[in-house]
Amino acid sequence: MPSPTILLLVFLVFFLSVSAPLSCLSSRSTSSHPLCYIARSSINLRASPIDAKPSFEYDTLQNTQLLLGDRVEIYGKYDDWLDVRAMDQLRFSNGTWHGYDGFIRKEECWEMQKQDASGKEIVSHRKEQYDKPLFAIVQVKRAEIFEKPCFNPGCLAPSMEVSLGTIFRYVNVDPHTMPILGWIQVGTEDAAHKWYIKASDVNLVDKLMDQGEYPFVIASRQEEDTLRSHILEESFKLIGSVYFWGGRSSYSWKDFVAPVPGTPQCLSGVDCSGLVGLSYQALGLILPRDAHDMYLRAERFPLADGKPGDLFFFEKPASSRVIHVMMMVDSSYIVESTSAVNASRIVSIEDRFGAKYDNLSYGMKVDDYRLYWGRFIKSG
Repeated sequence: MPSPTILLLVFLVFFLSVSAPLSCLSSRSTSSHPLCYIARSSINLRASPIDAKPSFEYDTLQNTQLLLGDRVEIYGKYDDWLDVRAMDQLRFSNGTWHGYDGFIRKEECWEMQKQDASGKEIVSHRKEQYDKPLFAIVQVKRAEIFEKPCFNPGCLAPSMEVSLGTIFRYVNVDPHTMPILGWIQVGTEDAAHKWYIKASDVNLVDKLMDQGEYPFVIASRQEEDTLRSHILEESFKLIGSVYFWGGRSSYSWKDFVAPVPGTPQCLSGVDCSGLVGLSYQALGLILPRDAHDMYLRAERFPLADGKPGDLFFFEKPASSRVIHVMMMVDSSYIVESTSAVNASRIVSIEDRFGAKYDNLSYGMKVDDYRLYWGRFIKSG
C-alpha cells in the first residue's frame, strides 16, 4: 500500500492540475500555437474562466475586449474555455512586450484555416491576389455586415453589427463596381468567413502601423495635421458612450436587449485607453492597450508644440503607474472616458487640471495625481 506521503503528493499534483486554469495562465513558450479569430462583434477577455456579469460596474477579472476578426493564439483548452493571448493588443509585463493574456469561451472563436482547397497557404495567397489595400477598418460608431450586398432598405437582415475600430484582414475590392455599388467584401484573414459592408463605413489602408514604428512618422506636416483631425473625429463618435472598465467597443443601445439564449451577454463601452486606442486604430495606428503602456511608449514633447490627438496622462504617485489617459482636442479641451461621470466626454483643460494650458507643467500635481504628456505622431 502506498505511504501517506506518496498519496499526499499524488493528491497535490491532481489538485494543482485541475485548479490551474482558475488561478494562472498556461506556460507561454516560444513554440508555435494554433490561431483563431474572434467570431462575434465583441467579446470579453477574462483574467479567469468566469463569465462577466451583465453590469458596467468595476470587475477585477475584466482584462479587455476583443473585436470581430481579432487574432488570438491558443495556449490551452479547459472545458468550455480557451486560454489565449490576444496578438493585437500589446502590454508590458515581466520586462517584455507581448499580447494580452486571458480566457475566452470556445464558441467565441473560429480556428484559422491555413490552406485552401488546393493546399496553398491562404494568407500569402490573399496577399498575392489582393495587393492593395490589405485592411478595411470600421470608421463609424457601429456598422452592419451582410451575407450579400443590400441595395434596398430592409432587403436583408444584417449578419452582425460591428464596432468602430474592427479590422478586416481580408479585403476584396473590385475597382470597377465599388464606386457604383458602394459595397466591398471583407472577412477574416484566412477568408474562411466573409461578409459585405458599405464602402463608406470603412477606412482602407495598405498597412497597419504598430509598436515597431513608435512614434509614427508622417511624411509631411499637412498629412500629419489631416491625420490628427481624423483621429479626433473618431474619438468624438464615442462621446456619450458608457464608461466600462476593460471596455474597448463602441456603445450600442442593443446592449440592453436580452442576449441570445444560452450565450453570455457582452456589454459594450470604453475605458480611458479604450477610447484612445479605438480612435487611433480606426486610422490604422495600433497603440499599446493600457494607459501605463501608452505612457511608456509615447514621446515627450514641449507643451508649446502640443497638437490635437496628443495625450495627457495621470500617474498615481504611490504606485508610480499611469492610471488614466486623455486626448488633447486643442489648447482648451480634452476628450476622455472616465469613471468620474461613467461616460466619455469633452471637458475643458482648466476644469480638469485646475490650470490653463499655458500654466501646465510636466509632473505637476493635479488632485492626487501627477500630470504628464506624450505623443505617437510626428511629421518627418
